[in-house]
Amino acid sequence: MTKYLLPLAFGALLLFGASSCDSEGADSQSDVISSPGPPSSDMPGSIAFASDRGNGWDIYVLNASDGSETRLTIDPTEDREPAWSPDGARLAFQSSRGGSKNIYLMSATGADQVPFLPGAEIQGGPRWSPDGSQLAYYSFLADDVGYLWVADVAGPDFYPLLRSIHPSPPETHCGGGFPGGWIDNDTVLFRGAWGEGEALELCTVNTDETAITPILSERDVMSFYPSLSPDGTTIAYSRQPQDQTHDDIYLVSAEGRNPLPLFATEDSESYPTWSPDGEWIAFVSASDGDAEIYAIRKNGTDLRKLTNNDYPDLEPAWSPPTSQ
Repeated sequence: MTKYLLPLAFGALLLFGASSCDSEGADSQSDVISSPGPPSSDMPGSIAFASDRGNGWDIYVLNASDGSETRLTIDPTEDREPAWSPDGARLAFQSSRGGSKNIYLMSATGADQVPFLPGAEIQGGPRWSPDGSQLAYYSFLADDVGYLWVADVAGPDFYPLLRSIHPSPPETHCGGGFPGGWIDNDTVLFRGAWGEGEALELCTVNTDETAITPILSERDVMSFYPSLSPDGTTIAYSRQPQDQTHDDIYLVSAEGRNPLPLFATEDSESYPTWSPDGEWIAFVSASDGDAEIYAIRKNGTDLRKLTNNDYPDLEPAWSPPTSQ
């Protein structure tokens, strides 16, 4: 396999015509999260997620409408960070079963679990391009520096060609590379690196190396786990100011305008992911003592608790519209 590597230097209800939450809203939402509703029958699709149920991390799939779960992987090592293919037929995920953390592929039923990118480096965070032909992911090499890669998906029996991505301009903090999704088949949305003022930016980069663009940058604020809405207009993400000990779920336009809180409590909320119809956002909250998966409508109402157990549930990924 030939590798071409270029390092990348490591609320919003007003968006929808209403106000989300203010300083008093955080307190009220802390009350709301203590008594959420059950899964809703009008929630479409399925949610893949990682959970450690006492025997190591594995990948599960949850039926969003009724909360029923199916375990897809059974392995004593760690299986995490699931990501749906655009047609809903496959999942990419990170696994350490080969001795190092690499990307694997499997069918949506858990069959045909095969390594996609075997290697000694740490790989993770896979995100499929809209046409399913490419995977963006992060990798840590021997120099312990993170890189953003794009790989052609040519099938499990063929080592894909790895292509370089443009490096970070000095005036931005768009280095590193933890992909959050794709804007289109040529543009990756990702979380940038630490920079001046302890900022973590949300950025995009073209795979033909023509442009790297910061979308959202706030001084002394960490922005991470970006997730693009199915219609491409809005990004859900986690936001944590440096003087705050927890992160909240925010919404911002795809151009980076008007970031506003969607859900904010005194606990941490992270890993937002959009429902295939664009009406719900699932996320992780540790409000009840361990990490559970919740969902809320994009207007900040109708909170639902989707998992409820004594184990951590992380990294939810809602199935794409084509798999409904």
